Amino acid sequence: MCPLKAVTSQMGLRHDEELSGLSARTRVKGGDIVVLKKCREYREKRGLSLMDLAVKSSCSIGTIQNAERGKGVVLNNCKAIAKALNVKLEDLVT
Repeated sequence: MCPLKAVTSQMGLRHDEELSGLSARTRVKGGDIVVLKKCREYREKRGLSLMDLAVKSSCSIGTIQNAERGKGVVLNNCKAIAKALNVKLEDLVT
């Protein structure tokens, strides 16, 4: 299966719905890695601290920091962060 198709299907999207932010995604042992380009922007818009978002998403502060620094984050954590920020995952990666 095409890597982009695998990620888009996990996100509930059709393969033909292009997500430019997913081009930075790579496959690693243990899961898909996604780069969240707008994590800090959405967190700050909502007036959340790193700790607030970590608690709401059940992710570590280090995971949130990695997301905000443009480092890859495991897809399940990305989904949790998006849910905690009340945005679609694709909004964070584009």
